Amino acid sequence: MGENKYYRWFVLSLVLFFAALSTDSSAQMCGTDRVHNHMMQNEAYRNRYNQLQESIYRASIDRLDLGETRSGFNCDSEVKTIPVVVHVMHLGEPEGTGSNISDEQIYQGILGANTYFRNLDGQNILDTEIQIELAKRDPQGNPTNGILRVDASGVPNYAELGVSIDETSCPGGPLATEIKELSFWPVSDYYNIWVVHDGCQNFGGFANYPFGGWYDGTVILAEYMNFGNIVLAHELGHGLNLKHTFEGDELDCPSNTDCLSEGDNVCDTPPHRVDDCGEANFCTDQGEWSYSRNNIMSYCFYVPNLFTQGQKERMQFTLQQEIRNPLLFSEALIPVAAPLELGILSIDSPVNLVCSSTPDIQLSVKNYGTSPIQNCVFEIFTDGVSTGYYSSSSPIVPNETASITLSNCLVNPGLQLLSVSLVSVNNQLQDAYAGNNTLCKEIEFSQLENLPFCENFELADLPSYLTVVNPDGVSTWELTNTTGCSSANGTKTMVYDASPFSSNDPTSDDVLFLPFDMSNANNASLTFDVAHIKTAFCNTYIGLQVQASTDCGETFPIELYNKNDASTITSNCGGPNQCPCSQASPLPLQTVGGTYQASADNPWRPATCTDWRNETIDLNALLGNESVILRFKANKATFRANNIYIDNVCLNLSYSPLYQPAFEFTTNRLTVFPNPGSGNFNLHGTIPFGETLVYRLFSSGGQLLKAGDVESKDGRIQTVLSLSELPSGFYSLQVTSPTTTQNLKLIHQK
Repeated sequence: MGENKYYRWFVLSLVLFFAALSTDSSAQMCGTDRVHNHMMQNEAYRNRYNQLQESIYRASIDRLDLGETRSGFNCDSEVKTIPVVVHVMHLGEPEGTGSNISDEQIYQGILGANTYFRNLDGQNILDTEIQIELAKRDPQGNPTNGILRVDASGVPNYAELGVSIDETSCPGGPLATEIKELSFWPVSDYYNIWVVHDGCQNFGGFANYPFGGWYDGTVILAEYMNFGNIVLAHELGHGLNLKHTFEGDELDCPSNTDCLSEGDNVCDTPPHRVDDCGEANFCTDQGEWSYSRNNIMSYCFYVPNLFTQGQKERMQFTLQQEIRNPLLFSEALIPVAAPLELGILSIDSPVNLVCSSTPDIQLSVKNYGTSPIQNCVFEIFTDGVSTGYYSSSSPIVPNETASITLSNCLVNPGLQLLSVSLVSVNNQLQDAYAGNNTLCKEIEFSQLENLPFCENFELADLPSYLTVVNPDGVSTWELTNTTGCSSANGTKTMVYDASPFSSNDPTSDDVLFLPFDMSNANNASLTFDVAHIKTAFCNTYIGLQVQASTDCGETFPIELYNKNDASTITSNCGGPNQCPCSQASPLPLQTVGGTYQASADNPWRPATCTDWRNETIDLNALLGNESVILRFKANKATFRANNIYIDNVCLNLSYSPLYQPAFEFTTNRLTVFPNPGSGNFNLHGTIPFGETLVYRLFSSGGQLLKAGDVESKDGRIQTVLSLSELPSGFYSLQVTSPTTTQNLKLIHQK
């Protein structure tokens, strides 16, 4: 059937659909709002829904602030494919008749939804980069076509009344949960779609907003599961957290003061009343009216054919959250019994922080195929730019999960999106399923520079080289306006805020320094000022530790400083200001005599230099380490503790007068990309301090074609080698230092 014929079919079905709805004032295209309002009476659902909306709101705010988004899970540039299973809940008819619709009709329904989401016909304004696909393996790992058929005619009143949304709207009709429980697959691996013969509230379909329960999914009437209808696309939009464009219409125009938290929570869909579908929007003249009028999530009678950029981002953000994100890592779309199939399960290391420009990257992979895997090649990207190819020859037997380490991979300074892509398996450029061949995560490679240094916190915010770890989201480290004690006589310090009195749970919050190099230092110390007063409440205490890590922050086993008031608490005392026990004596952390009974809005603050104590910590035990991370850790075991103030932090390092920064050049630190390539090839790596590298390019027959110096800046190789004038073929590149030679094969493809 040609595209024009599909389009005419689409228009005709839409007109007939809305005409049918208009004959009954109680009819509605979509039952999602009614389902949602009913489920909001459940506290667990309500809490989970509100948490999701808060997460999406924060992600949207960050998107507006930063002008970009990074998923931290899957790569932003990838199309997200959601595995679906379709349950046909028929009345016992032969397959292909009545409510027992044919496989072909389901295929067309899937294609129709993907046409809207991916803009396959060019009628939309954008591609949402989201699509659905029928599952290829069932929960037991067996092959499937993703379509299940269940005779539901035995369910009381199902044949006569159809599915009921809730207990009150259609007395006697079976609830949707009664039908769903006859057939459903795990929602973490499959998005469930139930095709039913009828609905007793005259809906075309309904869906759940993401909540992760057993029956989370979409219900659609059999007559609307076809290419020419928007119902499936509309309900999938709800399943990905889209609301109706007229959300908030209660006989008046929806409020839209904050477009991210009111109305449909999307800023490029102008608010409107449900029945305002004419040439003008009576609610506002702001925005592009067609973005709501012709939107798939509206009820307008005009041809609805579009999602907007704001809706795309909201759906993409939803796929990053814990409820829907597992669908992107499901094994449901991996073919069963394929000869060659390797999938990347996770990037295990680095976690987030990178302490070297050439870190090792550790992956977990699985051999889903039937053939042993002898070798595989991966390409590494940072922020979309290739930094080289890395191979592994570790054998992986079928159905085995293995750990692969890619050594000395190149990353860039700063925050970046690390992407790992499978390039070849057993010397084959393709395996059976490409959907699990690429994985991304956000990493940061930064180091403290300009050492030694001192920080007096006279800033608008905490300096960028400090990272706060705040697991409970309550008490934390921050800047505050408080008089310090230094020659500069500043007005700001860093504080651990212990003032929230609503929680009696133990808390521990950290502030971490960026890594710094102590491999060539000959003397090192850390100094800082601290201020703290004992609380007037008995058996209430707080502690401060300084700890060090030499494994890029994975562990902090080295304790350099520990002053914890808990060591002096021996027994229960009386009430406030009644401390006959050992807490009446000075505590290890306190710098001021006496006690102070703080309140949430009136914390103790140091007022003069006498309230502060200077601390010095010897760091010489850490000398020789290439990467050291220090952290302050505040430990509050009970509520009503007083704040800890820190100021004038100095990291003091001295070096031998003969020391100069040095770089290694080893045979596995030089990479060339792209390879295979066409025209220009980029050389990346490090270069020895004070030395010059030279390169020589040879033909496959050994003829010298080119030679020259390897260009570098600050010890990093930055050379572009052009082969554009040479014919396609294999070439040998030789890079030589005074002590080392590396040979690489280049594949030039014009």
